[in-house]
Amino acid sequence: MIAGLDRSHLNSKTTLPSLKAKGITFIFFKATQGITYIDPTFNTSWQEAKAIPGLIRGNYHFFDPRFDGVEQAKHYLSLGVNYNVPGCLPPWVDVEDLVGSTPEETAQLNKWVADNWQLAVERLNDFLGYVKSETGRVCGIYTYNNYPKAYFHGTKFPDNPFWLSSLQAKCPVRYDTGAMPEFWQNTYRWQNSDQDGDYFTGSLDSLEKLANIHR
Repeated sequence: MIAGLDRSHLNSKTTLPSLKAKGITFIFFKATQGITYIDPTFNTSWQEAKAIPGLIRGNYHFFDPRFDGVEQAKHYLSLGVNYNVPGCLPPWVDVEDLVGSTPEETAQLNKWVADNWQLAVERLNDFLGYVKSETGRVCGIYTYNNYPKAYFHGTKFPDNPFWLSSLQAKCPVRYDTGAMPEFWQNTYRWQNSDQDGDYFTGSLDSLEKLANIHR
């Protein structure tokens, strides 16, 4: 498996060259959320990653089912990232629990998703469809197996790459296909830091092809 990281403004800003020197091959950054939010660290981190030879980069949108899927996709793509250049992974969408400012608000937000799950799935499919139509690339889904099983009543997404979060010792298989996910987030404390650690489950050649690198 090929080691990498993902991070947002919630993680410390360890320099990317130092992380690459410790053995990472790829890194994901949070880009946007909902229909207005942009991660304040994204642009600086993205430009830094682009300048580091051999570092494969990706980014993701945090999906909020309360908002229209196409509008969220437009917001995500408004950053102007070209997902078809060498070194860039396809677009991704983060699908997991919403978080409020209090435990009570968090519970209310996720109850809304549970109560409106069919609308949530429709909006997610709208997001996925719009991103594919605009970029020409199939959008991957970050989640953990129990989320779509519980909140989306097991709705399947067999045509989309998966990035599964699971802190168990062995990489899980997808709930919907039984296949290995493309990416596996396996720790929130990579090398005793506050960086989230990931693996690409295939070969380096497969990872490079996914990132538009053809040797």
